This record gives sequence, C-alpha cells and structure tokens, in this order.
Amino acid sequence: MRVVSLPLLIFVAMNGSLFWLYVFAVIFGFTFIANMAPTVGIVRNHYGLASTGVLVGWLLLSHQIGGAAGTYLGGLIYEAAGGYAPVFILMAAAALFGAVFSLGIKRPRSQLE
Repeated sequence: MRVVSLPLLIFVAMNGSLFWLYVFAVIFGFTFIANMAPTVGIVRNHYGLASTGVLVGWLLLSHQIGGAAGTYLGGLIYEAAGGYAPVFILMAAAALFGAVFSLGIKRPRSQLE
C-alpha cells in the first residue's frame, strides 16, 4: 500500500491538490499504523522473546538513521532536479524493494512443524 500511496505525492507537488494529499494521508496512515506489530512479531518468532527488545531497538534506531539520511538525500535530489517527483519515485521504488525483500522471510522451523 505504501508503494501505491507514495506516487500520489507527485500530484500534490505538481498542483498543490489537497484532495490527493488527503488520499495519500489515509492510505499511508494505514500502512504506518500496521507496521510495528508484525515487525515485532517476526523478530520475536525468529529470535525469541528475550532478544526482542534489543533487536527491535536496533531496528528502530536504524530506521531513524535511514529517515534522517533520506531527508537529506531528498533535499539534494530536489536541488539537483528542481522538483520532488524524482524523490517520490525513489521512495516508491525503495518501498517496493522492501516489500519484495520481505516476501523472502521464512517462518522459523518451530512453526513449520
């Protein structure tokens, strides 16, 4: 759903449409809310309850570092390209890569039996 929602920001950037901003906010908001619980569950199932807190902490830290780097990179791309469209396309491509990559996550052996 994130891959679908991110290109909607191009419409917002092109004509300042509040309608597309609201559509983006609703779709992206659902993906943002539904993100953490499955992540914690996957970490717990793969690495055990004792390691979950530390590993999720590292995941959140790396997420924040990536967010900060992405903001800076987005600004550089905006300055070079003169608009936000390439940034939004790159964000959608990164979300698509993450979605495809996550399909390769295998269930732990204890759940396969």
